[in-house]
Amino acid sequence: MKLWISATALALVHGIVLSAGFIAPNDPIEQNRDFPFAPPMRFRWIDDQARLHFRPFVYPFVASSAGPSGGRYAEDHRRLLPIRFFVRRGASAEERSTHSSWHLFGVDGSGRIFLLGTD
Repeated sequence: MKLWISATALALVHGIVLSAGFIAPNDPIEQNRDFPFAPPMRFRWIDDQARLHFRPFVYPFVASSAGPSGGRYAEDHRRLLPIRFFVRRGASAEERSTHSSWHLFGVDGSGRIFLLGTD
């Protein structure tokens, strides 16, 4: 019994590692040089007007007065980026042929989501 539990756990970990390109919201080789040392983004359900959204969202980052070199960012509360499942990234055929263009979740358009920040 312990062998089956261990083997199942090991198979699950290997499955996650092999599908990391799909599970991650951004491509691993993508660089975000506009946001060095940005903090993690917060998932939200309630906006500034106290309205409940049925889809979680994030506010995009903008550089504050300290500038990107200072590593200080503020959330742009004028727009929100809804988090969607099964998002397609990389519009060109070359990008799609070199790595996965589908991701389990993410935001539409040119928006980015930083779960662990950008350090």
